[in-house]
Amino acid sequence: AARIQRPCSNSRYDGVDHWPEARDQAVPSRCKYEGCRGRSRIFCKKCRVPLCLTKDRNCFYRFH
Repeated sequence: AARIQRPCSNSRYDGVDHWPEARDQAVPSRCKYEGCRGRSRIFCKKCRVPLCLTKDRNCFYRFH
């Protein structure tokens, strides 16, 4: 599997067009929010990073 690059902070915090996208994956990817050890099938369409988005953990919101 290819390594996922973190987006530069200019686009990460710009507040524009960050949308969650569910992906069909047999094995979920490691969440890229600092300090989270969870796995997720949800990706930010703009940043192209996996982030947790559940009722108990919303790394998607905290990441941006």
